[in-house]
Amino acid sequence: MKRRHLLLATGLLPTLGLAQTYPAKAIRVIVPFPAGGATDLFARVLSQKLGEKLGSSVVVENRPGAGGTIGSDLAAKAAPDGYTFLLTTTS
Repeated sequence: MKRRHLLLATGLLPTLGLAQTYPAKAIRVIVPFPAGGATDLFARVLSQKLGEKLGSSVVVENRPGAGGTIGSDLAAKAAPDGYTFLLTTTS
């Protein structure tokens, strides 16, 4: 029984070195509205607090146009790695 646990533990050790701490790069918050609006203000305050909490930079990108479709499309096509967020509103 001890031998089986030792073999399992030995097999798991190499995978521990592959884990990365999050965030390993800057986080991007896409706001599909112009700068200076209520959504943009909320995104900037939220990003500042999030950056302080995580110890990483959080960048707000405003991508206005087409009723929010341009920014939403950009977020939908982003890499699914957890570093891109979309902050929008509903009407």
